[in-house]
Amino acid sequence: LAERNPGVKAFEWVPAVSAADRAAVESALSREQGRPMEFTERDATGRLVRAPARPEYYPIRYAEPVAGNERALGFDLKAGPTLGALERARQTQQLALSSQVRLVQEDQAQRGVIMIWPVYRVAPGALAGGTGGPVTFRGFVQAVFRVQDMLEATRARTWSPASILDMLFVDEAEP
Repeated sequence: LAERNPGVKAFEWVPAVSAADRAAVESALSREQGRPMEFTERDATGRLVRAPARPEYYPIRYAEPVAGNERALGFDLKAGPTLGALERARQTQQLALSSQVRLVQEDQAQRGVIMIWPVYRVAPGALAGGTGGPVTFRGFVQAVFRVQDMLEATRARTWSPASILDMLFVDEAEP
């Protein structure tokens, strides 16, 4: 996927984590990363700090590639700028696209957009008209795009008449 999509900064797994499961997930993340890890968010000055207690978290659990995305691991999207898009994806069970946001994994104020896919566990028999158990929300898969890289990759491609693709980039924040 990354090779076919040169503008992608990362693919991420963002589980929904209850307050009761926070310590276990932080512990597992610490073991996996070989260093102490905790759920984080940005404070008023923009520094990453420990996320306060809340009923549910959306921490970035995995990122591929890890290199260059280490800072994103553990970042709690419940306090992030894409929360509206995440909740929209969760409620509609459809793909959502964030507006342009500052990427947590970047040192500079690099802007990006996030494609968000909600993930559900479907109980056996719940599909094909069955009367099986519930559909349970699990989290999100995200594709993180740097806006500058995405536009450059699109511009740099050589298109053949058979593979013409019309693209329209709209920033809803702009008048």
